Amino acid sequence: MRAQTVKKQISQKMIARDEPIRACNITASNQNVYLIQLERAGIISRKWHDGQGYKIAYFKDDEQRKKAIEWLKARGVKVA
Repeated sequence: MRAQTVKKQISQKMIARDEPIRACNITASNQNVYLIQLERAGIISRKWHDGQGYKIAYFKDDEQRKKAIEWLKARGVKVA
């Protein structure tokens, strides 16, 4: 149950900010676990950030963004 809540919060934050985020931007333990789960579901994409030691999560295109919105709506979250 907690995992679904955190994944919803991550998706909402990414939609609202419309910019890539890092795991450290998420206030939950094991942030990367949730990002990996969303990536495997095809809801977000992740890549290494310009040779730095961390990955950023982002929407690669509008289709992926729409998929995230639909995923949230299917779980009862209102998205603007």
